Amino acid sequence: MRKSITCPLVEIGQYFPGGLDIFISSASFEGRSLSVINNLDLKKIKLGLLACNVNNDYNLENLNSVLARYEESGSSCLPIATDSNDPIKTTDAFVQEFRNLESHAQRSVAIDITAFTRESLSILLRVIFAYLGENTPITYLYNPASGYGRDEKHWLSRGVSKVRSVIGYSGYIIPSRSNHLILLPGYEFERSAEIIANYEPNCLSLGIVPEEESFTQDFYTKQREFVEKVISYYSHGIVETFKFSAREIQSTKLAVLEVAKSRVDCNTIVIPMNSKPSVIGTSLACLSNRKIQMGYAKPVRYNIEDYSTPSENLVITEIVGH
Repeated sequence: MRKSITCPLVEIGQYFPGGLDIFISSASFEGRSLSVINNLDLKKIKLGLLACNVNNDYNLENLNSVLARYEESGSSCLPIATDSNDPIKTTDAFVQEFRNLESHAQRSVAIDITAFTRESLSILLRVIFAYLGENTPITYLYNPASGYGRDEKHWLSRGVSKVRSVIGYSGYIIPSRSNHLILLPGYEFERSAEIIANYEPNCLSLGIVPEEESFTQDFYTKQREFVEKVISYYSHGIVETFKFSAREIQSTKLAVLEVAKSRVDCNTIVIPMNSKPSVIGTSLACLSNRKIQMGYAKPVRYNIEDYSTPSENLVITEIVGH
């Protein structure tokens, strides 16, 4: 399976009738971090790996809720302490757990990608392929939001504390070359503007999600407004647009690889800021073309009160390796 399947969350069990060897998820402040886990039969999971960004206390309530569900089911769950302030600690935490799994024969792997930060999700994928093998079949599960930013200003995050390359995705950067920035935006203008200012690209490729590839009409409309704002803000001539998918991992991977080929004379930096499936697609593109660097802009603050509203659907995509 490379194309995604969309089904009601309550039907997730029928896609894993034999259970799972490894199920990986992340506990965050979002209610969506519980959407998949609350609909899985945890008794059929041999090993759960549960990531949580422990430097934010507001994640701990959902962390404890998930750990309690595993304990009730009798299944094993190993918590992984990630750190959004220190990606080296996050990488080390993932490596420590997957190093122990290296000699095992487990190959039934599913990841609930919904509630990871984009940076930690990309790092996780890099570690999985390093320790379980580059041809590991992985089933990606995603609970799309039915809405974002429910308060009157519709904000998701504020400020940018740092823009950095993602560990494991350093690319091949030659200081004397021009920079080609590939940006896959959502509709957080402040973070995107900070990213563009940080890299000062000579050319900017700005991704657009077609209406049929977006999760809702509202998301499509807001992203179009955002893209038009960026184009009007930056000097004409450096900005080009391309299409990518918010839901289809393989489609986004191919789109990023194609755009990267358009400027082989430049350093290529890509930053995914849209849905988590598009983050996976971007990560797979970088793993296929190691010359591409992936970047991440860490926000100062999230809208933890009204970040997102869970939907009742699940997007499932199975891909072998990268």
